[in-house]
Amino acid sequence: MQFDTCQKPLKATVLDPTHLKLSSPLPLGKGQVVYVAFLQAETEEDERNQWQDVSRAALAQAYDENEPDYSAAVIKESNSDYQA
Repeated sequence: MQFDTCQKPLKATVLDPTHLKLSSPLPLGKGQVVYVAFLQAETEEDERNQWQDVSRAALAQAYDENEPDYSAAVIKESNSDYQA
């Protein structure tokens, strides 16, 4: 048995206890077996909050708390397209 963990998660709507409507087709042939794991968000707002929390955590890991601020004096060439 081989698991393809690179496949993006699909959103599905439950039609009845034994049928799902997928947001996009599976790249599989008829009769192939798939294993389904359930991830259920209580509301869209809960899901959005979860994504924001994950994003904040990832951003916090990208920058150290003691990272210095860089003044304009150390910039060798300014970006003429940037407008503050």
